[in-house]
Amino acid sequence: MIAETAKVREQHRFDVAALERYLRDRVAGFSGPLEVSQFRGGQSNPTYHLRAGAREYVLRRKPPGKLLPSAHAVDREYRVITALGRTAVPVPRTFVLCEDDTVIGTAFFVMDCVHGRVFSDPALPGATPAERAAMYDSMNDVLARLHTVDAPAIGLGDFGRPGNYFSRQIHRWTTQYRASETERIEAMERLIAAVAERSGWHTVRGSSSNGGKQALKQMVEHLKKSGLAGHILDGPRGPAGEVKPGIISMAHSAEAAIVPFYTNANRSWFFKSWDDFFLPKPFARVTISFGEPIILDKTEDEGVFETQRSYLEKLMRPG
Repeated sequence: MIAETAKVREQHRFDVAALERYLRDRVAGFSGPLEVSQFRGGQSNPTYHLRAGAREYVLRRKPPGKLLPSAHAVDREYRVITALGRTAVPVPRTFVLCEDDTVIGTAFFVMDCVHGRVFSDPALPGATPAERAAMYDSMNDVLARLHTVDAPAIGLGDFGRPGNYFSRQIHRWTTQYRASETERIEAMERLIAAVAERSGWHTVRGSSSNGGKQALKQMVEHLKKSGLAGHILDGPRGPAGEVKPGIISMAHSAEAAIVPFYTNANRSWFFKSWDDFFLPKPFARVTISFGEPIILDKTEDEGVFETQRSYLEKLMRPG
């Protein structure tokens, strides 16, 4: 496995002396001088081989530069591996997690170096049928052990929300794609729409004056079950305060994006009462356009909360 290492890439270099000083004070038995090389391959988090005296370690760190929210969470890796180290699941021993960016530039953790063979081809070329069978049996055994772990008992009870995994992943992938896209790709837009359609979107009907409380209740219940819900608000010219703080609170608690979308029709009846709205005529062409997903930072500050509410309300009043 160590044959898969090379000289540290230019963009991933750091102050080796600073790391050596840090580890000397925090890892029992650590003694320099420290030698560092980098594993080849496509790890999203740069991974390094450390040699200090007779000991070998592996360091995983966040990459430098601007990162997408929640990506490259080496702290989560460290927490899971450390917790599983107290179970029958085979994992490397962890030594230290450093979230101080001043040490080597980004957060990192250090664990034991466990030697083995790395297979990039699942067909396991070069292995005999008996060897392949033993490897697959071992994989299944580890998966079975993993599924017997009592997460709360090892301190991972709050690690993630149970259920709705696919909905949360689809939401996260979509928002990360939006945050990093440089141009509109129609194939991706079709894929996002198709995935959302198959993910259990649930619509409820209600307004602030008629059935609003019941609609809000349905939305909350559905979010508990699926983690994905659509809130359709007709009437972009309604009275001040139509964007209820409740929708922001739900977005906060569900870690959900708010996706504005707008509707128009080439032939419609237009009504004006306390609100302005239109009703498409038969055979009219209706156009629905989606805005960028909005991720609201959690806050208890009333001023920030009101700024978020005002911003959403402004979006609902184009023109």
